[in-house]
Amino acid sequence: MSLEWCKCSNCATTTLSQPRECLCCQEVAETSALADFNSEPITCITQQDDFRVVWLNAAVLKTTLIRIKYLMQGMDLSATEVPSEYVYI
Repeated sequence: MSLEWCKCSNCATTTLSQPRECLCCQEVAETSALADFNSEPITCITQQDDFRVVWLNAAVLKTTLIRIKYLMQGMDLSATEVPSEYVYI
């Protein structure tokens, strides 16, 4: 698989199995907004100060997945409505 679509120079095809997965972070508008909060200029989302903490943390990803699941089901996920099995204190 070619890397011609990559604009940040950090994309890899080793974990990609479908052409539709070939999306560079520079093609996503929200990525440039994250760069505005960084301490130094960046060309790739993986260079963002909090990338490892936020995007590679299993607990953060699991919590986000649960929230997305509830939102897709049209449920309000305010703090008072979160089921106890999803509350980590």
